Amino acid sequence: MAAFLLICVAFAVPFLKRSGYRRRNAYGLVVGLILMAYLPFLITIILESFGLTSIFEGVNLFAYGIIHVGAASLSGMMAILLYLYPRKKKSWNYIPMVLIFGLWAAISLILVIMFTVPSLVLMGEPIIPFVVGSIITLALLFLAILWTQNPPIERNKPSIQLVTTLLTIFIALVVMGEVINQLAISAVPSIAESPFGDLILLVPNLAVMFAFAYLIFLLAGKSQGKSSVEMYIALFLVMWILPNILKSYYNVWTTGWWISEILLFVGLLAGPPLLIWLYVRAMHEVEESHQRANMYADLLMHDVSNYNQMMMMSMELLGSHDISETKRKRLADDGRQVISFSEQLISNVRLLSEADKLESSSLQPINLVDTIVSALDIFTRRVGSGELVLEFQPEESQAYAIANDLLVQIFLNILYSALECRKRGETVTIGIRQTVVESESYWQIDIKAPGRRADQEEGYSSGTLGLLAARLMTESLKGHFGMEAYTRTDVCEGRLFTIRLHATDG
Repeated sequence: MAAFLLICVAFAVPFLKRSGYRRRNAYGLVVGLILMAYLPFLITIILESFGLTSIFEGVNLFAYGIIHVGAASLSGMMAILLYLYPRKKKSWNYIPMVLIFGLWAAISLILVIMFTVPSLVLMGEPIIPFVVGSIITLALLFLAILWTQNPPIERNKPSIQLVTTLLTIFIALVVMGEVINQLAISAVPSIAESPFGDLILLVPNLAVMFAFAYLIFLLAGKSQGKSSVEMYIALFLVMWILPNILKSYYNVWTTGWWISEILLFVGLLAGPPLLIWLYVRAMHEVEESHQRANMYADLLMHDVSNYNQMMMMSMELLGSHDISETKRKRLADDGRQVISFSEQLISNVRLLSEADKLESSSLQPINLVDTIVSALDIFTRRVGSGELVLEFQPEESQAYAIANDLLVQIFLNILYSALECRKRGETVTIGIRQTVVESESYWQIDIKAPGRRADQEEGYSSGTLGLLAARLMTESLKGHFGMEAYTRTDVCEGRLFTIRLHATDG
């Protein structure tokens, strides 16, 4: 068990770190997942080693009924809440998980009914419902993995009638399997004592455990450092599989058997409250998103109108014959800047309105030096070379960080914010260095630039909106965005922008 733990940590932690997880979170997820699988065994070993098995009663149908009815109720509640949850996110990989929760809720109730039949209780706990349920679970997990990797084109989730029909078919297969098992035992009673039944139960459940692990790490890779709802749900589904592995070794009413039952019930207790909390949080996020969308629309209409008026004034003045060639060139440059401001504003509003999609953007090694140079070139072409004095002399030519194409927009928004003072010749200095924070290696970009002093009554402007977009884009890259202001004597203030991104090899 210790060797298996070390192997899993050695392989899984680097994968999670490449996916955007911090070191501590990566170790916590891996060790927690493995301990979840080990916990029933460890508790059983400890109790048996200290001779504490007497705390569990032998045959106790009342306790068995309470645990199984409670687990079935919790699992059914999870299935209903999970079906209702993705009202906005039409993700099809929820559906197999809904069916798995519903399937095991039904199996738990079927077992309670079968234990009330004295002729079946004498044979011990029926094993075939667990076997059939595990095989169906394996097929549904394969479907969940497939839909996670390649979501169906159809965005509308299946109807409740279709989900109910599929669940009814699965339950019928479980009942049919047990009927065939009873007929076989009646014909050949020695089958009931065969050890192959436990082996048949163990093998598919081991495959299911590997499928769950693959699904969880697949979801972790897609979430890029943030635990998603699907990951929480998959972890709760593991609760149904762990007892099955113990049941393949421990007989009914023994210590290990009771521990598997109790852990199943206790583990599922946390499921519905967590899913309800996630549902409420999602509804709150939808409401906040709607409010932000209205604010962005008002801001877009206000600032674009101002830009249009400035553009019209520039065109009218350019049409006049009473201005010098120098002023004419200046007016042309101002008009080009206005168009550039408008274009950047529209780009930021679009990014902010789709902030939930930023986290799903793919990350890869990006050369920071090349990216900064590209941002400076784009900015110079848009606004002209005389507006700002740009100083960037990197000591490293190969500085790779985990990022994507959004990185250029981050630097552009900071440069645009430096134009708010409307003073030509202001200096912007950019530096880059490697640093270590909490045992994590980062590339840090320090940008010193001027900026207009914040007006508390002003609210959002195109400049503040650009900095908000830069911060959100940096956070989507699993990085840090900071800004410190220092006072100057004029209407402008000095600003030090700090951006930290996870360092990596090229």
